[in-house]
Amino acid sequence: MVAVDSHSLNSTILLNSALQGLRALQLTDLQRYKSELNSGDHKAWCYYFPFMYYFSMSSKRQLLIDEDEGSLCIYFLRLDKEEPRLNLYFPPLPMNRRVLYRCFQRIHEFQRNKSASVIWVDEHDAAQLTGLPSLRVLPREVEYLYASEVYKDISGRRFRKLRQNLRKVNALDNLEVRPYRRSDADICILLMEQWRTQQGEKFEGRADRAYSRFCLKNFDIFQERDLFGRVFLLDGEIQSFGFCGETHETMGNLFIGKSNHQIQGLNYFMQYHLILAMEDYPFINNASDMGLPGLKFAKEHLRPVAMHQTFKVRQRGAISFD
Repeated sequence: MVAVDSHSLNSTILLNSALQGLRALQLTDLQRYKSELNSGDHKAWCYYFPFMYYFSMSSKRQLLIDEDEGSLCIYFLRLDKEEPRLNLYFPPLPMNRRVLYRCFQRIHEFQRNKSASVIWVDEHDAAQLTGLPSLRVLPREVEYLYASEVYKDISGRRFRKLRQNLRKVNALDNLEVRPYRRSDADICILLMEQWRTQQGEKFEGRADRAYSRFCLKNFDIFQERDLFGRVFLLDGEIQSFGFCGETHETMGNLFIGKSNHQIQGLNYFMQYHLILAMEDYPFINNASDMGLPGLKFAKEHLRPVAMHQTFKVRQRGAISFD
């Protein structure tokens, strides 16, 4: 029997033999998953488990998991199209060419053709995939990596813009920063909707509010090391919130966050505080700028210590195990 959530999948999909042996990603997978990440050097934002978990809570998609020769295989089942589609979320973890090709065979069976995709490929894996028969490794996005160590001294011209924004917020009366609580959810969702009204056209089709809502309402299912939040209040009213946590032992993740953009400098202030809170990690990933000039400007002025290229893979044709 297929071990997937029957509440979100219709009977036609459940009967597809290509899904045999797969099951829905669960919270209990976290420690096994992180043990594999800790033995590698993956830096991509998409490997952050809380994102994966909240992302798969939507009725429009599901992440399915399997294990093959000791490698974790995570599939992305998309349900918001006329025909459901199955692809790999990222390559087998750890990478194994035989396992990868068996994943492609499963996808071929599900979609009844000889094509498949890997949605996200880290730099760590891209070099191993480049040049393999029937695969095209293509650039996807460039992500921003930060380090709290850098912020121990923000003097000098390089940090002038950041200092200006921090100074503006620190000058405000009745500023308070505290841990996020479940009771903050409704206010933060309202703030997120107000942000969408102010900024939405720039991000139309790029931002996914569903996983942000799931996080705000269910943040405490994770331990604080994996996910914690902060709220930023003025005169007792929440004007900004942000979440972050551990991807693996040497990588932190800036997850979701929104600010009242009418308060100048507040979003810089929020992200600055979250990065400082992750001082145990050499790198903190703040995702890409999605090709948006304004977002690029803001992320550059937080002064990344490195840029991380991500990729995607397109597979076409018969699979060869030679």
